Amino acid sequence: MFSDVDNPVEKLNSSLPPEIRVLAMRRVTKGFNCKNNCDSRTYTYLIPTHAFSPKDDDLKPSQYRIDTASREKVDECLSKFVGVHNFHNFTSGKKFRDPSAKRNILSFKMEEPFVREEMEFAELRVKGQSFMMHHIRKMIGLTIAIVKGYTTVDLIDKCWQAGKVDVPKAPGLGLWLETLHYDMYNKRFAKSHDSLDWADFQEDIANFKKNYIYPTIIECEAKERPNISLTHFSMIDWLNTLSIHHYDEIIRDAPEKETEKIDENNTDRDENETIKDNDIEKIDENIEIATTE
Repeated sequence: MFSDVDNPVEKLNSSLPPEIRVLAMRRVTKGFNCKNNCDSRTYTYLIPTHAFSPKDDDLKPSQYRIDTASREKVDECLSKFVGVHNFHNFTSGKKFRDPSAKRNILSFKMEEPFVREEMEFAELRVKGQSFMMHHIRKMIGLTIAIVKGYTTVDLIDKCWQAGKVDVPKAPGLGLWLETLHYDMYNKRFAKSHDSLDWADFQEDIANFKKNYIYPTIIECEAKERPNISLTHFSMIDWLNTLSIHHYDEIIRDAPEKETEKIDENNTDRDENETIKDNDIEKIDENIEIATTE
């Protein structure tokens, strides 16, 4: 389609608004599927660091700067999510025995803080094979609750077990999809196709974030709004809801009913009685992006 067009990226961008950019184009195989060929995904969450201040701290958000002890506590919490775990408590509608609740988190870390609009921010960056709805926001929400002192880090281990835990869900404002990783595809087609790797464009990506993504988030978090309720939108207002959660109350799952086996030769069975071969509906993997939440 674009093989005969000179400078196709430049021409595409000339027809797009500045907040939508094409960085590069790559030729792929005929059967390529951007979702199914994706090995893992990296998401970034921009958070004001005052979210990690002690719950009884009376400093203004613009005055707070995260200290070494708080940052170490954040790192401790984030590291506990790494690996294969049963994340049934970090999404909606999945039970403990649902195999699709098991996900593999490859890395989760906090980047170096920086100051914008007199307020300190930091990126939380998580890479995983796949994520469920609200998955990342709940991991971050629980981390905030632990660091602030509403509960302890031991609650994370309890979340892998049976029973429902009241896990807070952080606002979606600061979350975006950073990178799609195609490691297996790149390895398989290394000799015939260009690698789907955007390392050469990291400077362009960083500039785009600073010019178009950061300002929207930072403006909301730094804005004074004494009479406006944005509880489900900004971090500043959402923090006030952490005290209403019941972190230590674990609701045990109801025992599953045993399925009664019916003899196929039993002619006394009611004609309307049927046996379902699939009691559990297979749910496609959900990719959490801020715009769908």
